[in-house]
Amino acid sequence: MRALPNLTENIQWGNSLIDPDAYQQFDPDISTSSEKFSKVSPFDWAQSFPQVMASGGFDVIIGNPPYIRTQNMVKYSPDEVQYYKSQFSPYTTAKSDNFDKYALFIEKSLSLLKPSGSLGYIVPNKFFKTKAGASLRQLIASHRYLSQIVDFGVQQVFAGQTTTYTCILVLRKAICEHVLVEYVTNLQRWRYGEVPRSVSYSPADFDTMPWLLVPPQVDDFFERLQKQNPLRLGNVYDIFVGLQTSNDKVYIITPDEETANSVTFKDVNKKLWTIEKSILRPCLYDIAIPAYATPRPNTYIIFPYHIETATLKNGKIIQNAVLYTHEEMQSQFPACWQYLNALKNRLDPHAPDKDQFTRKSVQGYTRDTWYRYGRSQSLTKFDGQPKLIWSTLSLNARYAYDSKNILFTGGGNGPFYALRQEPSFDYSLFYVQAILHHPVFEAMIYSGSVRFRGDYSSRGKQYIADIPVRMIDRTNKSDCDRYSRIVMLVQQLILVTDNLSQSRLPKGRIPLERQSNLLKRQINELVNELYEIGEDDIRLIENLKKNNEIAVASERG
Repeated sequence: MRALPNLTENIQWGNSLIDPDAYQQFDPDISTSSEKFSKVSPFDWAQSFPQVMASGGFDVIIGNPPYIRTQNMVKYSPDEVQYYKSQFSPYTTAKSDNFDKYALFIEKSLSLLKPSGSLGYIVPNKFFKTKAGASLRQLIASHRYLSQIVDFGVQQVFAGQTTTYTCILVLRKAICEHVLVEYVTNLQRWRYGEVPRSVSYSPADFDTMPWLLVPPQVDDFFERLQKQNPLRLGNVYDIFVGLQTSNDKVYIITPDEETANSVTFKDVNKKLWTIEKSILRPCLYDIAIPAYATPRPNTYIIFPYHIETATLKNGKIIQNAVLYTHEEMQSQFPACWQYLNALKNRLDPHAPDKDQFTRKSVQGYTRDTWYRYGRSQSLTKFDGQPKLIWSTLSLNARYAYDSKNILFTGGGNGPFYALRQEPSFDYSLFYVQAILHHPVFEAMIYSGSVRFRGDYSSRGKQYIADIPVRMIDRTNKSDCDRYSRIVMLVQQLILVTDNLSQSRLPKGRIPLERQSNLLKRQINELVNELYEIGEDDIRLIENLKKNNEIAVASERG
């Protein structure tokens, strides 16, 4: 039997991202400190692979680089992260605030290839669409490196590990004339040689903007809608996240009993408390929001702020959220103040035993403001103005109209987002509600957003804000009539949806379900007319939806 060749010179060990000469510019002590050098372990490619590098680099690089976000890198190697972000680092993908280590491996590998070389990596596919992935998209697209993508969608290639949504990314150092994208809908059959459906794209279709990997006909349709309707939802509506308390278990309470003036509940330690209702606000928490339904608060949130309004010299009105002082809390809300003090260690970032509990950033806190929220974002957004509320992660379109000033929590990943009118724009929120529920714009959001296991997709601000808004020609009677009828039908649909949620018997439910379906159909037809969406366009979206359903069914079964 023939012996394996000697692989001593082929298998090398070290930090392949860090060149010793470049790192020494960042940290001049690296060469004189054995401890530092051992920890960083710089790797010299020219010294380790002299023949390869002398010939111009590698022909092919393949691999599965580590997926480690900046926040996790900081925990075990903060100096390394600082180097990647420094002026001495060669990595353009590390200049953004939030980067992932696999992007650095892609960038490094490209620099190690011959001019005719190829790179094949399996990496997370979320960089196609996220804000954090913009620098990597820029690197790839600006040099026309992209040759092929094998997209696994929501299917799990690495079964049994942390849920990760991946793709095979093939890059070529030579300029690519076309890009082949393969959509794997059945992982098992693909592994055994089944050729997945594929679409060929022009390299010009890929730039810094999110990559919408949909069939070209659908892409052309979406582009047509956006060109015909240049106004974007994010230009004329305020899209915002919820409150960020940093300790929902303390601030959010589920009532056991309540009166006109007080609420009784159990805290995280199961102790019973009764506090003043006047410091509480109705709140949505860990609850699904049905489409076209009136949202119903299921909890209360302690809101230790009062809102002050001021008028600037230019006439602009601004609002500020002001934390109640200790004296105000003691005099106006003594029971709540006692409750918060009992759980002070969970809120005060200066508490000596804080490590036992969920940490909050100390920035902005003082000894006197330990009971403030973790962040001040969105504190003044809940001023009684009507809004649409939706779940950030959802299987389908579910936008609810709220006129009762319900509060909710949220951050970049949810659980909720909301939208309200800007003062200079007077289009009804019911009109926006009809647009967002329309299957075409739901498909646009779904295609442009990050997907998660089970076919959940993100409806964060960046995916909602770019939806085109059809302007109404106030001098055109047909335009005005369609707009007014949409608003009226949506209002009626909300009433029917609320009645349906209360109906238990088939005799009551069936007529309401039929009425609901008719109203939805009428609303969608009016939106079709305004946006000039034809039957062929609808058929495109229906086929796209079927293909997505096939992929999800394969992933589940």
